[in-house]
Amino acid sequence: TTDKYVGSQETFPRGLSFNSDGTKMYVVGGSNKTIYQYTLSSAWNVFTASYDSVSKDVSAQDTTPAGLL
Repeated sequence: TTDKYVGSQETFPRGLSFNSDGTKMYVVGGSNKTIYQYTLSSAWNVFTASYDSVSKDVSAQDTTPAGLL
């Protein structure tokens, strides 16, 4: 498989970003208007991502979030 399942947190992921060293991954949720944080045990390898139970509701800032800068 070439995908990382994030459906437990978000059924409509719309964007993806990484921190500068590739050990954190952030998924933008379209349905929940929330950003979810994951830790990658192997830098840049999305297959090693585990959800940190850290999220931020951004609906007050953006009603249709689609990405991160």
